[in-house]
Amino acid sequence: MIFEENLLKYVLSGRTFIDIGASEGAWCFRLRPMFERVIAFEPYPVNWQAGSTEIYNEVLSDKEKDVFFHIYSDHNCSGYVFNNKKKHVDWVKSDVLETIKANTKTLDSYNFTDVDLIKIDVEGAEYDVLLGATKTINKNHPKLIIENHTKNHKKIKKLLSEWGYNLRFEICELDPDME
Repeated sequence: MIFEENLLKYVLSGRTFIDIGASEGAWCFRLRPMFERVIAFEPYPVNWQAGSTEIYNEVLSDKEKDVFFHIYSDHNCSGYVFNNKKKHVDWVKSDVLETIKANTKTLDSYNFTDVDLIKIDVEGAEYDVLLGATKTINKNHPKLIIENHTKNHKKIKKLLSEWGYNLRFEICELDPDME
């Protein structure tokens, strides 16, 4: 996981930053000085210096349900939520190392307040995470940074437009499936 410096221009300091799919914590580390509170969600226990970051080893989704979180050896992808052990996207070049059974939660179930920024990078589950964050997003109207690897981009765009968001796109690498 890297921190995408080109996206920093969209980030202002604020009260609360929530990093969903925190991986090794690059975003938390980089933005911690800019926010009063930094919250990270990463289901796979990773080794990084949390400092004052609040870490939740939880899987977020649209509702509470039992899932299997598959951990991959590919350093570009910590894991996916699936019900089988097949690779999800072509760029995952490794096999499953470990599977964790988890119960998903919604971001809304935490009742966070004063949220100014949410970053979502959950390897294909972005739409479900957004649905589970509906109340939090509509109550706080934070800036959103979403990395999307799937064809859900049209559903995500429609949902965010309905919520009153003006969308900007930064494309780091063009995926032919995203057209």
